[in-house]
Amino acid sequence: MLKKREKKVLIEILKDGRKPDKHIAQILNTSQPTVTRIRQRLEKKGIITSYRPHIDLKKIGLNVMAITVFKITDFTIWEKLKKTVLARILQMPEIINVALGEGFGGKTGILISLHKNFDDYQTMVLELRRKYGKYVTDIDQFVMSTDRIYKTFSTHEAVIGELKKE
Repeated sequence: MLKKREKKVLIEILKDGRKPDKHIAQILNTSQPTVTRIRQRLEKKGIITSYRPHIDLKKIGLNVMAITVFKITDFTIWEKLKKTVLARILQMPEIINVALGEGFGGKTGILISLHKNFDDYQTMVLELRRKYGKYVTDIDQFVMSTDRIYKTFSTHEAVIGELKKE
């Protein structure tokens, strides 16, 4: 559990990770060394794992986002799949999220991916089906243009809201 001052520092970092510790200290009416120590402690604890910018996908040529849901055929071999198939999929740069769960008519997995165009997306899907099709069934996709994304994926707002509740 985070201490009150740690929460306040974390909220300011979530609002803008580039904000200097000096400015955070002024906002929170504390010293810059205190903010720096708290930031370092949050990093050391693994609460802050990176500082990444938000990107306008369209401006860098990523025009298609796809959400692919599927059902894993046999969970008795899951440990083997994690070490082989999942390890390879996690290295594919176009795949930005992989998760297991439950839903959508018994689906157990989800992939979210970004692509230059629809052909690029289809190439990835065909490759995944060719290589790993025997491990999954019931594949469904939702494909969208990135210029029709009205709110980007970010946990920052949800985390800030939860931290403020406590």
